[in-house]
Amino acid sequence: MSTPVTSSTHGRIGVITVHAPPVNALSQAVRAGLLEAVRRGGEDPALDALVLRCEGRTFIVGADIREFDRPMQAPHLAEVVRAVAQSAKPVIAAMHGTALGGGFELALACQFRVALASAQVGLPEVKLGILPGCGGTQRLPRLIGVDAALRLIVEGDPIGAAQAMALGAIDAVIDGDLLAGSLAFAEEVVAGKRPMRPVDERPIAQIDLQVFDDWEKRVATTYRGFLAPAYSIQAIRGACELTLTEGLAREDELTRALLASPQSAALRHLFFAEREARKGLGTQSVRVGICDGFIGNRMLARRSREGFFMREEGATPWQIDKVLFDFGFPMGPYAMSDLADPDTEALIVAHSYRRGLVRRPLPDAEILERCLFAMINEGARILEEGVALRALDIDVVWVHGFGFPRYRGGPMFHADQIGLKHILRAMQGYQQTLGAEHWTPSPLLARLASEGKGFYSL
Repeated sequence: MSTPVTSSTHGRIGVITVHAPPVNALSQAVRAGLLEAVRRGGEDPALDALVLRCEGRTFIVGADIREFDRPMQAPHLAEVVRAVAQSAKPVIAAMHGTALGGGFELALACQFRVALASAQVGLPEVKLGILPGCGGTQRLPRLIGVDAALRLIVEGDPIGAAQAMALGAIDAVIDGDLLAGSLAFAEEVVAGKRPMRPVDERPIAQIDLQVFDDWEKRVATTYRGFLAPAYSIQAIRGACELTLTEGLAREDELTRALLASPQSAALRHLFFAEREARKGLGTQSVRVGICDGFIGNRMLARRSREGFFMREEGATPWQIDKVLFDFGFPMGPYAMSDLADPDTEALIVAHSYRRGLVRRPLPDAEILERCLFAMINEGARILEEGVALRALDIDVVWVHGFGFPRYRGGPMFHADQIGLKHILRAMQGYQQTLGAEHWTPSPLLARLASEGKGFYSL
């Protein structure tokens, strides 16, 4: 088997090349190869500098997220990044394509960074429910300032090479051949024409700490319910208030907390679900058959039905809206409806009394269960009938078309997270108190619950 990391020499410049198609992800083999190459190059008296580059269509795009759900094999990326940052020889990252996540964190640890004009760089970890956990929150503020670093890390969107250079994240934009340009840049470094200023030794420009309070307020509304943006702010604040060693420790602590959270699991699940569902030019496509209202509206109808029943029993539309809003939906079902005005509410109350219903206060937890479990049970029927072929199809539809909160992964993934045994027990309870007509568990849900499985086991 060929190694994904090779080394060569061009005069007194060493070149470390990563070739791990298709996107040069930081797998265990790549990490091990990089660590060995950086250490060997740093100890070679015949070399004065090292260039880190990639073959293929892109620089390192980041971690191999398939490793997130199992124990990470040594060496960890943090060890590789530390070796680069502490290298006795200057390391120049030569970037093309998209240098994202762990790939950009590796570049940030290098003494210099160059890129093709077409390259993009960024730290999109928040979109996976985590934060840059290998020094990104500590080194980027040292290069571009706190406010710009907050924007890049909290929003998670990549920027082009020209903007990155204007901010100070890269040192040169290369025209023409990247390898030739980066070698020429390395020669300038060796000749003393590019002063060495290791990122780890750079101070952070003085700022008013109010900037963190302002960002926290912005995040509370723009990213309502998401953990990773708020945790990212805490990590960057640590870069200002702590030593680098202490800041890296706080970053690691926050990263581990996010990795263990249900939100990160949900967002990583959606990343794969959307990629699997994607067909055509960047559109979200799902494998479904034709059915009454298709899968989204069919499930929505069950939630709407349950909402009406709960209003008859004593819940108000405003309470139902708040419960679903607090769960993470952008708005409740009655927020934009003329069915939530006081006159309509009075009619429903009168209707309840005419039917002999004893109205009662409904706990928020019951409202949420009845809204969600009615939808999930219908989703199980849709899978059972073959209308949707996979649980991920339902989840992608609901996240993209019906406002289901991304950080919960979609209704069927959320059901698996709750546990189908719990949902079955709750439905059986509602079957006893509310009747079997609407609360009979689907055979698929009942079977999977009895087997201790979930919808994603299908």
